Amino acid sequence: MALVADGTSALGNHETGIVLSGSSNNLIGGNTPAQRNIISANGAEGIIIADASAHNVVSGNYIGTDASGTLGRGNAGTGAGRQWTFRS
Repeated sequence: MALVADGTSALGNHETGIVLSGSSNNLIGGNTPAQRNIISANGAEGIIIADASAHNVVSGNYIGTDASGTLGRGNAGTGAGRQWTFRS
């Protein structure tokens, strides 16, 4: 989510591209190119699903590439990850 409109050059987001925290039943992307997200060049992770999130789907996206899906535009952290927060 940190590329300029041409889909190739890094824009310079310094954080995570997408964060779902305590959020359920979301779809990030989809099965067609029109539903695809380009989640790249972020200063941290591309996608983080955290805390009490459940039943989320990440599908059909280009993570860590340009809009063509062929040139690397990696995220500084993981492409997509799950974080758990434990509270006592």
